[in-house]
Amino acid sequence: MYTKDNIELRSEKVRKVIGKIPPFLIRIGTAIITLIMIAFALAFYTIPYPISLNVEGIVDKNMILNINVPYKDLYLFQKPRIANVVYEGIENPPIYYHVSSYSTKLIHYKGENWFIAKVRISNSIICGIRIRPQMKADVSIVVSDKTLWQQIFKSRD
Repeated sequence: MYTKDNIELRSEKVRKVIGKIPPFLIRIGTAIITLIMIAFALAFYTIPYPISLNVEGIVDKNMILNINVPYKDLYLFQKPRIANVVYEGIENPPIYYHVSSYSTKLIHYKGENWFIAKVRISNSIICGIRIRPQMKADVSIVVSDKTLWQQIFKSRD
């Protein structure tokens, strides 16, 4: 039975390098890289990563905002959603509404498939400007505000 360590088979120069403690800069560099990796992991676990749909809408005569949403995203509306609405001609922060309903009816428009989500407009005057029928709006519908960790490793919203 052979019990000799391989260290004794190497030259003295190799044993010197193996036995040397790394210089100060290498130890500090390793510590800094480790701290950076921990900071990234912490950010990955705690910072929210919002996902939203940016679509357009138009106000109808009953003061309901009809939002055109790609049909492929219909499954996202099984849970209540919030719409951040910015009306044309109004340069203020978005107004937040709850999506009150949606239609599963398929609408084919400009070569794409859409469905309509509806938002009931509660206040027809915003910052001194009256919301009128046929007024357009840019809408951002928040789909998820989970962290990256939750997006990847947990169930989908």
